[in-house]
Amino acid sequence: MIDTGANTLKTINPKKGIMGCSFVIPARNEELHLDACLRSLKGQSTISENPLKLQLIVVDNASTDRTVEIASQHEATIVNVPPGNPGRARNAGVKHACHEYIAFIDADCVLPENWFVSTRNTLKQPQVVAVGCPQAGTPRDAPWVERVWVNTIIPAASANTKRVTWLPAFNLLLK
Repeated sequence: MIDTGANTLKTINPKKGIMGCSFVIPARNEELHLDACLRSLKGQSTISENPLKLQLIVVDNASTDRTVEIASQHEATIVNVPPGNPGRARNAGVKHACHEYIAFIDADCVLPENWFVSTRNTLKQPQVVAVGCPQAGTPRDAPWVERVWVNTIIPAASANTKRVTWLPAFNLLLK
């Protein structure tokens, strides 16, 4: 069950035998990164031992570039929200999720082929409620803030892989 706001709950009933993952991708003016991100998400369905049904939900924060057009080309559900807090965008996107697993992925992230299988296997452990992974690295053209965040802050927060009090939301899987 997922809290969809206003104290109402929505039950997600996955189809028997078909595993699914709803990917929620907040985006604002991400035309340079979104295509690669969505391609990497679509690649998750090809390596699973069981069929994996994907749902791509791009939450657009009033982009002025080709973000919405690119999302449409990938047949993503597009949810429009006013610019602002990324958490608000994620919450708006999750209201449209229809699968057992929900992943929050930032539009500038490219996932390795085995991301879903690896994180799902960890999530199968009864004491685990969410799985987050550090970003592989920063692109050469990344702003200094992103380089500091990915290269300094995230590794420090990720030092404990058994139990953490905080997970980065740019790369997170929930069940």
